[in-house]
Amino acid sequence: MFYGMGGWHVLVILGVMLVFALVVAAIVVPIVLVTRHSATGDDHGAALPRSVESRLRELDDLRNRGVISPAEHEAQRAAIIREL
Repeated sequence: MFYGMGGWHVLVILGVMLVFALVVAAIVVPIVLVTRHSATGDDHGAALPRSVESRLRELDDLRNRGVISPAEHEAQRAAIIREL
């Protein structure tokens, strides 16, 4: 049939080639996707920029809970306002 091989020989060879191609694809595709993801800087885990209002609200909450001192609160508040 094909270079003197029977039909089942050709099927076995094609099956082995298909399995090899699937294994290579299973290794290469994730690597390419991760590389593209890293190259674009698209980081879904990164925090979105917060508004000044939410940052000040969080800062007030930290001061009210005693996590930061009033002096630290004022210094951070001034830094946030300077960024405007």
